Order: sequence, then structure tokens, then C-alpha cells
Amino acid sequence: MTEDKANPTSDSDNAPAAQPTAAEPVQQSAGLVAGPLCMGITGLVIGLLIWLVLEWQFPFFHPTVPKNASSRPLSPEVTAQLAAEASTATLKNSIASGILIGLLGGLGFAAAEGLARRRPLRHVPWVVLAVVLCAGLGAAAAYVAQGFQQAWRFDRSIEPMTRTLATQWIFWSMVAAGLGLSLGISTRRVSQTLGTALQLVFGAVIVGLLYVPLAGYIFPTDDAERIVPMSTGNRALWAIPALAILGLLLGLARQRRKPAAK
Repeated sequence: MTEDKANPTSDSDNAPAAQPTAAEPVQQSAGLVAGPLCMGITGLVIGLLIWLVLEWQFPFFHPTVPKNASSRPLSPEVTAQLAAEASTATLKNSIASGILIGLLGGLGFAAAEGLARRRPLRHVPWVVLAVVLCAGLGAAAAYVAQGFQQAWRFDRSIEPMTRTLATQWIFWSMVAAGLGLSLGISTRRVSQTLGTALQLVFGAVIVGLLYVPLAGYIFPTDDAERIVPMSTGNRALWAIPALAILGLLLGLARQRRKPAAK
């Protein structure tokens, strides 16, 4: 009895101390892994590739010239037909360019994020779905923006620069939303892509505010009513900085959260 009193023990004292296990939950990443430097450089490269493709092939479509267009003077019917053919070709070229941006942008940013996660082949089916979605939204962006331009083309209540700015905003906002949504799908982070897409839409506003005044100052003779510029330098100014800015914002959108310190 005296020994028991001198050395009081309990079952809890004799039990082995709980050891931390690797299965304890840690705070996991809820968003994108690739940072602003990686995504910014990726966007720069994508923009350069888009510009090179446009330099090589643009315009993709040419207006059909009626057989009786060689006669002079042109009749009102022929003039109207030529204008309609030119408008149709412009729309087709804009849609093709939107698809090009969606394809290269969706694929490039998804590849950069996959490489940053060190599992580039894990989500290939989701990447394919995301690229198709992004290309579709790129085509829709061109269609809606060109439709806006045509609808308000002769409205004198809107300043030409304001109309051009709105057209570029519509186009780049829809493209940016497609990039944000498609990247979330490609990484299977669908529920958390809304904030990223909204941030990219805000970036599209910045793109328009930077591009339209600069293009009007540097290339005053270019047709500002086209979504895709016709001159080489103007196309470079239109594509390369835009994709770099959107890539930078993608990298800033959702950084990986580090495990919580114990």
C-alpha cells in the first residue's frame, strides 16, 4: 500500500503518447498552383504565337466579288452586295481569330498549370473539354462584339473611340471569362473558377483601356471598327500584351495555400 501511494499511477499515465501521423489533415490547395511569373510568361508566349499565326494567314477569309462588279459605275445593288460580302468576311475573320485565341490560350494556360502541378497528363480529358469550351467562347465573343459594332456603327450619339472601346471590351471580356472557366475545368476546380473568371474580366477592361488609346495614337490610319487589326504592328499590340496581362492575372488569381503551421 505504501508503494502504491508513493508512486501513484493511472491508466492514462501508462498509455503511450499519441504520435502524429501523416494522415492528419493539412490545409490543401484550393486553387491554381502556377504563379504570376509562370502564367505571365506563358501568356506572352501565347500572344506571340497568335500574332505569328495571324501574320502567316490573316485574313482567313476574303470577300466574294460579284461577277458584275467590274462594270463602272457600280449599281446600287452591286455596291450593297459588295458591302455585305465585306461585312461577312470581317465577321468570319473575327470568329476564326476568336477560335484561335481560345484554342491556344486554353491549351497553353492549362499546360502551364499542369506542369506546375507536376501531373501534366492526369487531367487530359478535362483539358480537351476546357479547350473546346474556350474556343467556343472565343467564337461567341467575336460574334457578339462584331454584332455590337455593326448595330451601333452609324449611331452618332456614341463617339467612335467609345464604340471601339466597347467592342474590344466585349470581345476580350468574353475571351477572358472563357480562359478562367476553362482553366478551372481543366484542373477540376470548377466550383472555384467564378472568382478567377471575374478577375480576368476585370483584366479585359484594363486591356481595352490600354490598347484602344495606344492603337489610335500609334496607328491612326487603321480601321478601328475591326476587332482584329489589319496592320502588323497593330496586331502585335492587340494580341501580345493582352494575353500577357490575362496570364499575369491568372497567376495572381488563386495562389496555392501553404499547410497550416502546427
